[in-house]
Amino acid sequence: MIWLFSSIAASSGLFLIFKWVSHRNLPVLPVIIVNYFTCFLTGNLLPGKPHIFHAELFQNQWIVPVLSMGFLFIAGFLTMGMATHKNGAAPASVASKMSVVVPALLAIVFFGEKLLLWQIIGIVISLIAVFLMVEPQEEGKRMHGGFWLLIAVFLTSGAVDAGLNAIEHFYGEETDVYTTSTLIFGVAGILGTLLYIFKFRHTESLAKSDVKSVVISGIVLGLVNYFSLIAMLACIENYAGKTAWFFAVNNIGVVTLSSILAALIFREKHHKGAYIGLALALVALLCMNIDAIF
Repeated sequence: MIWLFSSIAASSGLFLIFKWVSHRNLPVLPVIIVNYFTCFLTGNLLPGKPHIFHAELFQNQWIVPVLSMGFLFIAGFLTMGMATHKNGAAPASVASKMSVVVPALLAIVFFGEKLLLWQIIGIVISLIAVFLMVEPQEEGKRMHGGFWLLIAVFLTSGAVDAGLNAIEHFYGEETDVYTTSTLIFGVAGILGTLLYIFKFRHTESLAKSDVKSVVISGIVLGLVNYFSLIAMLACIENYAGKTAWFFAVNNIGVVTLSSILAALIFREKHHKGAYIGLALALVALLCMNIDAIF
């Protein structure tokens, strides 16, 4: 259970750091790049191994799927940062973590996992909570200005969670969480650097006065991000056969905690519908754990 709580806390921290980056008007992509290289260095140092890369590594069947996850990671983090800047930490976290339906359906359809009736009801309620929390407050305005960014966050986050679950399911016995996470972060860092050089170098120019803040923000984000992925991979391993339940509980926990902390720390104001959505998220969390409670 400690890994589940750790995953919720670390994932919530990611949204708060993105909110702080937005509050300081720092360019998102450079912060993300520093973050990924921090994750990569941490992954090489923390497990006590001299290095991750060696010749035999690239002979494994799992190497291509793991490296491919780097594409999803950079896409997911970039859209998450942009959505947090455009819509706020709470809606971005909701769109990201309510993508639970993607890995949950994957686990049920392809891995043969089963959910109790109350757990299914909880997922349905959580999706209603998503709509309420991203629905704008202004009358006559049906969608957020950054609505499509929230859709992109939903899709990329769901793809990341589903991909991690699939890798653990098929290759979990052949690799470990440290090697998997470090390789993914390394690829994401390289792709982010190339993306910045060829696409965003002029639109997200980095002023000299911002360099220190970008580096510090990226390092802090990277440390939290690394632990977040380690915790999630550990949960997927520990809750084998119950990953649909894990993703549902984890994601609702992140939505709830990040929304509360964003309101307390950054004074994010939520409209009435958002508070109803937050309450429904708690109800959904209760439904998905009703067998453990009673």
